[in-house]
Amino acid sequence: MVDKDRNNMSEYKGYPVKNTYKYLGIKLNSQMSPITGLEETIKKLEIYLTRNNWINKNTLTPKSLLGLSMYFQRSRVIYGMACFLDMKNIIESVERANLKYTKSILGLVNQVNSDRLRVILNRPMDRHCLWVLMRENIRKYKNHFGEDPWIFNKIDSEYTKWLYSQAGKEEATKMIAVEKDNYGKFKWLISEYSIKALAKEDGIELSDGYREISNRKYYMAWDKRDGHMIRYLVNHGFFKARFIMTCKYCGEANSRTHVTNNCPAFDKLRARTWNDLDEIKKGRIKEEIRYKGDLEKALLDVYFKPGPDCVKQLEVLKKFSLQLVITNAKKMDSNS
Repeated sequence: MVDKDRNNMSEYKGYPVKNTYKYLGIKLNSQMSPITGLEETIKKLEIYLTRNNWINKNTLTPKSLLGLSMYFQRSRVIYGMACFLDMKNIIESVERANLKYTKSILGLVNQVNSDRLRVILNRPMDRHCLWVLMRENIRKYKNHFGEDPWIFNKIDSEYTKWLYSQAGKEEATKMIAVEKDNYGKFKWLISEYSIKALAKEDGIELSDGYREISNRKYYMAWDKRDGHMIRYLVNHGFFKARFIMTCKYCGEANSRTHVTNNCPAFDKLRARTWNDLDEIKKGRIKEEIRYKGDLEKALLDVYFKPGPDCVKQLEVLKKFSLQLVITNAKKMDSNS
């Protein structure tokens, strides 16, 4: 029993009266909200923000690090939350907490763009994953008890409308028809539209096969350069205008675009990178001409629009990301 009316009763008809009640591992308050238990879980997991710093990130791939975060942190935060999709504050707390642990284990500060990081790591919104899980639980409930859990109909309808807005009526109808016989495929398709929506909001152009190719070919083997590449893609480094507004080499407005495309301090690196892209593409038109000198766009296309030679092209992006940091460090040493 939960003391909803605050009568300060210790028991009622033999049942203990409490401020919160634990049911199937979820602590509920008098408003039937899991916020108290969720906040306690998040607070307990804060210790991982310290422990994540102990991990030698030079010996693990980003996929391995994300696996650790999923197992020790995300699984605990997200447990049972599919029942509370109609509580916006709960779902937002879940997503903030999960991204905080993800950034921490990758060695990123919490201020980096969360939506952009999700697209880079091929991770859909938690709310969409929970919606798919909720629908599967509803289906199982109907099959077992023979009745409709109508209390979830409203929130299910809201997410179904989201799917229709993303995929279109015809495609969304096909996806829902597939769900019953192929839950895995439905889950994959929802995740794909979730990532596409995030990319669109952040102005990132994705190829149709991005999610499948990145899932099969990105971060498959240990590479010390992966961390530098992720930082470059998420726009976090010495070129971040939020932290350093003016370029320390030429005095122009600082940004990733400026450092990649214009700053004379990185002319040699820029020329080598264009040459590396030309050697892979072997096109009739040089890549610098095709992209009109926009090296940043060319490098983003390497990652987000992978082609047949995506592994080789990814090597160019990794090399550039690392050399950008090395060149900056050398120039700082020479200036000091």
